[in-house]
Amino acid sequence: MKKTTNLSYALSICAIEHKLSATELKIISFIANGVSLTEVSRITQRSIKTLSTHKRSAYVKIGVESDVGFIHYLYAINFILNEESPST
Repeated sequence: MKKTTNLSYALSICAIEHKLSATELKIISFIANGVSLTEVSRITQRSIKTLSTHKRSAYVKIGVESDVGFIHYLYAINFILNEESPST
């Protein structure tokens, strides 16, 4: 049986491991769910520039340079968690 780890768990691990602020976690959570910064700006009532600053800060802490790199990082967390979990 194939195991999967849910996205919010992978994001929580990322936030703890890299000491992300609550705002950084909120922004990258939107990104991980495919929401554009324009849409995040509309939802949160913050400027795109402010959101970009939070995103960049989170990415520096994580050690990725782009949205694609971030998504690959989350997939890697899922892979590692699935490899370490006992089979069901």
